[in-house]
Amino acid sequence: MRNRWGYLLVLFCIMAVPAWAAGPGQALSEAQAKYAAGDKLGALDQAREALLAIWTEAPLTARRATFVTEPPQGYGMYTPATKPVFDTVDPIHVYLEPVGGAVRREGGLFKMSLAADFAVKDGKGKVLGGQENIQGLQTTTRTFSSEVMMTLTFNLKGLPSGQYTLVVTLRDLFSDKKTAVELPFAVQ
Repeated sequence: MRNRWGYLLVLFCIMAVPAWAAGPGQALSEAQAKYAAGDKLGALDQAREALLAIWTEAPLTARRATFVTEPPQGYGMYTPATKPVFDTVDPIHVYLEPVGGAVRREGGLFKMSLAADFAVKDGKGKVLGGQENIQGLQTTTRTFSSEVMMTLTFNLKGLPSGQYTLVVTLRDLFSDKKTAVELPFAVQ
């Protein structure tokens, strides 16, 4: 009798593992089965589980990293700068869409936490300055969302005319993942 209960407990624990923890394959199969059965909403839920599994396994990167004309109003709601040429009196706005960070599931909530660092290099690649932890991104949601964005604003006062590269490093605070993007620009 004791062995049966142990077997049932192990079976229950295996069945209780969420699809995202088992990898995207299981969630995608379940999404396809639900779709074929006419359960479109269930298929979407399972597809989201597959996306979460892929997201957590992917390296941290910035899908989009671009200079923008002004701070965006939300995810994907930005106007790219036509040329990365700026006056020293104008602030520089950078739009980033990070993907692949660690996601913690705590009590029905999904949590992500990133930190951003920056450096400015001259035209020869020499680092002129920078700062760590200039901005963070902490999200807590009840539904996993892959629509994550960051906006960073920089002041160029005192930077002489010339060619530069802005290096933005994103660090995942829940894992050892990090990535850096380089954005060339000029000051006139």
